[in-house]
Amino acid sequence: MKNTAIVIFAFNRPDHLAETLAHLSRAVGVNDLPLFVFVDGARHEREQQAVMAVRDLAENFSHPQKTLHFKETNSGLKASVLAGVQLVFERHDRLIVLEDDICVHPAFLQYHLNCLNLYEAQSNIWSVSGYVIPAIGKALHAQTGQELFMAPRASSWGWSTWKSRWQQAVWDKEIILKHATQNCMAYHKTGGDKMRMLMREMAGKSSSWAILWDYNHFMHGGYCVYPHTSYVRNIGLDHSGTHSRPSAAYAAELADLSPVVRFETVLKPVPAVNNAFRRINLKFYRTPFDLLKCMFHKLKSVFR
Repeated sequence: MKNTAIVIFAFNRPDHLAETLAHLSRAVGVNDLPLFVFVDGARHEREQQAVMAVRDLAENFSHPQKTLHFKETNSGLKASVLAGVQLVFERHDRLIVLEDDICVHPAFLQYHLNCLNLYEAQSNIWSVSGYVIPAIGKALHAQTGQELFMAPRASSWGWSTWKSRWQQAVWDKEIILKHATQNCMAYHKTGGDKMRMLMREMAGKSSSWAILWDYNHFMHGGYCVYPHTSYVRNIGLDHSGTHSRPSAAYAAELADLSPVVRFETVLKPVPAVNNAFRRINLKFYRTPFDLLKCMFHKLKSVFR
């Protein structure tokens, strides 16, 4: 297991966390791995009761290697994830990360451990996802015969990575923006909605660690590994999360899982996979506006 830890980030949704923990408790091997739970502080008095309920759930969750981190003030998800992941990486080499609305299949940890073991030496693989959009996974499996895919898009729904990759990541917005303005079209081709999300982050209209982590994959020529069926179900697509939006296309049922049986020793990029992920949330009428925003930032930096 090579010094692997499980990390959970939670905030003010006790009902969601209760279900997440119930599913995690049934995951094979869960008690063999250290568990870290980070609970952010309340933003205002009205949230205090819900945050305390989340703390109680974390404290009462039975696990032999549990470490709890409770914040008294609110940091927000982005700051919580960046700081929490960095803190756990001071003691461990590999992390499997959940947020408080991700329910996992019993084979979830085994899947991640297999991938972390197999692909650590493959430097262009930067992370592993436990989730795949059902229609995409099914279509690519039928088209390629593969049970795992390398895709140019990071995932934040039940993911894992190595300390060696995380240490290479760049979080400075100025550096990312400079790189992005020089590579607008290339980045846009890795996902129809990603340039829009990145420009919102650059403009301070969002606070997303996930889009910055995704851009680091692009910046370093990295890929994320996806299964052909989802090992996780997101129960937060109910407007309860900071960035959650309900969509039937994202719904995955754990009962439908066909576990990965064939873990390829070496994964290679496949055009069909790149094309499928390029079309995610692609809206042709928005593309010119997304690229214009990028060019605006580029011109702004030139005349600054």
